[in-house]
Amino acid sequence: MIFNKIKSQRDKGIFKGIVTGILAKSITIVSGLVTIPFTLEYLGVERFGVWMTITGLVSFLTLSDFGLGIGLQNALTRCYGNDDKVNPKIYISTSYFLVSVLIVFILFCFLVSHSYVPFDRLFKFNVNSQDLYSESIMAVKLSCIAFIACIPINLIERVLVGYQKNYLANLLLCLGRVLGLFFIFISIYFDLGLYLLSVLFIVSPSIVYFVYTIFYFSKVENREMCPSIYFIRTQHFKDVISTGGWNFLAQFSFALKENMPILIISSLVGVAQVSTFAVTQRIIGAVLMFINVSLQSLWPAYGEAFYKRDKAWITKTLKRSIVSVLIISLSSSIIFVLFGKLIIDIWAGSEVVPSFTLLMLCAFWMVLSSINIALTMLLNGTNNFKSQATYGVALVILGSFFSYRFGIDVGMIGVVLSFILISELSRTIVFSIDIRRLLRNI
Repeated sequence: MIFNKIKSQRDKGIFKGIVTGILAKSITIVSGLVTIPFTLEYLGVERFGVWMTITGLVSFLTLSDFGLGIGLQNALTRCYGNDDKVNPKIYISTSYFLVSVLIVFILFCFLVSHSYVPFDRLFKFNVNSQDLYSESIMAVKLSCIAFIACIPINLIERVLVGYQKNYLANLLLCLGRVLGLFFIFISIYFDLGLYLLSVLFIVSPSIVYFVYTIFYFSKVENREMCPSIYFIRTQHFKDVISTGGWNFLAQFSFALKENMPILIISSLVGVAQVSTFAVTQRIIGAVLMFINVSLQSLWPAYGEAFYKRDKAWITKTLKRSIVSVLIISLSSSIIFVLFGKLIIDIWAGSEVVPSFTLLMLCAFWMVLSSINIALTMLLNGTNNFKSQATYGVALVILGSFFSYRFGIDVGMIGVVLSFILISELSRTIVFSIDIRRLLRNI
């Protein structure tokens, strides 16, 4: 067996995580390639733009636990690295409690204030249709409620990753993506409309996580770790919240960087242009998702190595990961630039074929983002969220300002170029400086 040839238990976990991660993202990529033509035809260009805007908006909602899930993951990684058998059950129970209370509060605030939120400003339609506005706004509201309500259920993923069982988390993701694909076709076949299409797709991974959570904590060896009010410890609040708070800001900056261009294009240029940009972004996003999931196993592995002061392994693994992502992203960007127009024309239709300039910019964005993913895994594993949060938020805010200003004069190209130069390239420089400082101190 190939696993037997890998001597280190840490490296075995990474290898299994990479294999299952590739499988999970392959399913995600294939489902995206398959469903976009069907959803574009079913919804039409403008409703499809709304659908893409909703998926972008939902990405922001992954931050609704304010980083507490990552706080749990890193706490379990520290316990694993230090062979701590006592604190894991306390961290798990405390985190489930904190996240559940937080989500109930967020849902209450949303239900009370949603009628005052100007959701209509998210969309600019070529056709002035009140029905289209009403349908789009309702789809956004229902999608937000569904996703936020499912966040406590998704904590099982953090438990698995904290114990370096990324391969199990990835297999669950595979099942969730397949279920989401099934729900999309069911929604189209039975003409369930934008409401149910959005909600069913969003909750599909959580259905799988919920079933597995029951199975996981019912196993004899895991029963003592099952969340319980008897294991909640207020003295552990600070540990989870502190890590989670900085991670929240770091993830918030990342979500802004990924999704602000869509929101700015939607409000400034129009949702029809969102469809063009979203389809182009979906292709480079497929490559970046592949890279991200392939490297996810490094996050807890870096954490374990850091607590054991294994600098040689960290340095060697970081160099290998950067070289690997450069090979993948550069080769993919060349193919994307040469054949992107043809691929999109065949795949999604001539209505959403991008300009050559947009293809070039997105290809450059792909390369920079892949490098940042490799650097981020080390920073995340060693709990270096503070600098990511501080610089990340500042750069995205600055990028959003210039993006909007250039977008007024230049259009969609101005929006994209501003984000690349200010929010992505600057991030690469800052992360590189932080990692050099980190390695000197190990």
